[in-house]
Amino acid sequence: MLEHHFVYYEALLEAVGAHIDAVAVSDDLGGQTALLFAPDLFRRIYKPRLARLVAHIKQLRPGIIVYMHSDGAIFDIIPDLIEAGIDALNPVQFTAAGMDAGRLKQTFGTDLAFWGGGVDNELLARGTPQAVAEQVRRQILTLGPGGGYVFASVHNISAEAPPENVVAFFEAAHEYGGYPLPA
Repeated sequence: MLEHHFVYYEALLEAVGAHIDAVAVSDDLGGQTALLFAPDLFRRIYKPRLARLVAHIKQLRPGIIVYMHSDGAIFDIIPDLIEAGIDALNPVQFTAAGMDAGRLKQTFGTDLAFWGGGVDNELLARGTPQAVAEQVRRQILTLGPGGGYVFASVHNISAEAPPENVVAFFEAAHEYGGYPLPA
């Protein structure tokens, strides 16, 4: 699989040239309550290959941002992702165990950017527009200070999300998301 990924990213970066600033590598490493496998297994088998892939991508395109898409409770291996060369984490599933946004920002905010985590999809689908706007405000004020935050929802916006909640999501992002951040 690693060799396949080398070829894929070579073709991708050749095709898009200078028109791309970031690429994603993707593997869901966690569930809602825990990692999907033991951290030592991740470190022994997956991490070395991830580090080789990230190094390969960055050699092909110096300066490119490589972000990791992984759902779930992955707090315990985030230092390993950073060591492997990952620049940003997506989707920032702050409702998973151990993934509190404030803790993430405080612990890893100088070494890792956060891409997502703007609103929980359950709230977006079933909450009120006011609750959505409040969570967006809270997440921006938690993850945004000092930079290193790309605002987005935790996951794709589902078909169950009422239009008024989606509008509240974007309006709150516009209201609270510019620098300097509101108090």
